[in-house]
Amino acid sequence: MVDYIVPTVLQQLGMLKYSSKLAKLIVANNEIDSGSDEEVKLWTCSIYAVERMKELISKKSGKQVLSNLVLVLSVELDLWLWSFGIQFPSLQHH
Repeated sequence: MVDYIVPTVLQQLGMLKYSSKLAKLIVANNEIDSGSDEEVKLWTCSIYAVERMKELISKKSGKQVLSNLVLVLSVELDLWLWSFGIQFPSLQHH
């Protein structure tokens, strides 16, 4: 089963805004169907948000991006967001 901790943290940080339909599903603790529009949009927007955060971190740090090497890797940022999110069991996620 997939957890939605990273999207939930991104939503709490203001990086994602849930549609009213998705918000109702989450509040009601209803399952988001695998491959549904809601799930696909949730994941694609989460990936985009993590990539934007990575770009902003690189820009704020003043580091030049060399080839595909940057200060922070996407997978590291994703893991940090997930690790941050699991510390708060009150975050309502799927």
